[in-house]
Amino acid sequence: MCSISGCSLIVRPKSEPAGNKSLVQIDYDEAIDAPGLSITEAGNYLNNESVVFIDLNPKDQFESAHIPGAVSAGGLDDGQIAELAKKFSAKEFIIFYCSCRNEHLSARMVSKLQRGGMLNTRTLIGGFMEWRKA
Repeated sequence: MCSISGCSLIVRPKSEPAGNKSLVQIDYDEAIDAPGLSITEAGNYLNNESVVFIDLNPKDQFESAHIPGAVSAGGLDDGQIAELAKKFSAKEFIIFYCSCRNEHLSARMVSKLQRGGMLNTRTLIGGFMEWRKA
């Protein structure tokens, strides 16, 4: 379960490491496919201008710690996050992450954006918790 209040998502690996995807189940009945990048893969893009990291954590968490260069989307609704992502649509990857190592929020957002045609979106596998450990 996610550590974020009100989150009822459960994530199970779909294929690791080759597929780099997570299977996210919402309330055990709706499955979402969200392509992801491993911590190592994402780290290779850290200072690359062709990639942007978007932090979905609340603003106070972002202010206390985040991936260097990340953009905060804390407090925004899904529509506002989608508009923010569109500003970066020319990037090679738009990497979303949240504080949960199971990518609950980021996987849901990436899945929505992928269905909407933004195929350059990815979730950070392991989330910010795993990033900090690396």
